[in-house]
Amino acid sequence: MALAPNFQVLQKGVFAAVDNNWVIAGTGDFNGDGKGDIIWFHNPTGTVAVWLLNGFSTPQTGILGTVPSGWAIVGTGDFNSDGMTDILWYHAASGTVAIWLMNGLSVLQTGTVGVLSGWTVAGTGDFNGDGKSDILWYHSPSGTVGVWLLNGMNVLQTGTYGVVATNWQIAETGDFNGDGKSDILWRDMNMGGGTVAIWLLNGLQVLQTGSVGTVALNWQIQGMNAD
Repeated sequence: MALAPNFQVLQKGVFAAVDNNWVIAGTGDFNGDGKGDIIWFHNPTGTVAVWLLNGFSTPQTGILGTVPSGWAIVGTGDFNSDGMTDILWYHAASGTVAIWLMNGLSVLQTGTVGVLSGWTVAGTGDFNGDGKSDILWYHSPSGTVGVWLLNGMNVLQTGTYGVVATNWQIAETGDFNGDGKSDILWRDMNMGGGTVAIWLLNGLQVLQTGSVGTVALNWQIQGMNAD
């Protein structure tokens, strides 16, 4: 596998230097200006901060708040369909799921969505095409894949898509067939594997599955365009 001949870095630059205790916890458009921003998390203190970006200009920065130990940012998405990215939280010890609804440097609302222990958040996306982000779940002991269809902080419907062998890992979510609904990108992580596959989804249903190719395991999927 090789990069396309016309692959180019158009421009590069440095925003600022940050303490190594800060980690990038997510990206998204948190103020609805059509430009990507960065969410930061400070492990020692549980402090959450945001950089609102405009190209290479100096970011507008702010502290969103502090969370108790045990909470982790596990995803971002627009859960209330206001055009601004929100933050998804998970407390592994209790299985509690929470959301911060965002507006730039402000947290508009926080709340608990539900409780699900023993599962991991595998991704977010709009799986039923209602314009609001949902939560994709994975249960590693059984290989079961599930989903919560959300309306803001309310769970409208839950279901499972099926069971997969443990050598398969969820790599990304995205709308791969252009129907306005997120799908699942899979990768076979067995030695000698590397097969990439897609599940095309419609709400709680798997419409179609298939392989799209094979890539050596020393290549990693780092991300893709948002839905």
